[in-house]
Amino acid sequence: AIFSGTLLNTHFHFSLNFSTASSTAQAFQSLANLTTCIASLQACAHHKDLTRGKQLHSYMLINGFLNSPLSTTSLINMYSKCNRIVDALSVFNASTHDQNVFAYNAIISGFITNELPKPAFEFYCRMRCAGVVPDKFTFP
Repeated sequence: AIFSGTLLNTHFHFSLNFSTASSTAQAFQSLANLTTCIASLQACAHHKDLTRGKQLHSYMLINGFLNSPLSTTSLINMYSKCNRIVDALSVFNASTHDQNVFAYNAIISGFITNELPKPAFEFYCRMRCAGVVPDKFTFP
């Protein structure tokens, strides 16, 4: 709660430092859950902190936190905002069970963020061909 609260109040640096300090202790490893990881990824995306984002990705993989559509979209968002669209695309492609409107929106937004309109449109077409219905966030 403290961790997520600091993010909501835009204390991103404190949140990341708290996460890093805690990650060295066994207490953090037993308390870290999907919510903590998602909040940490949001902070990494905000600060373009690729190093910590990749560490979180590894932690989530090891601890089985990648089976959630929320983890998929958060990772895509973090990699996109860190200008690592190839890594974002790898996350999208690896999550075949989570390729829903949220994942498509995240990857399309990632392409746009990285000034790649052609792949964004191609993924929009791919989304439609897959039978995924766009929502108001697909192309606002």
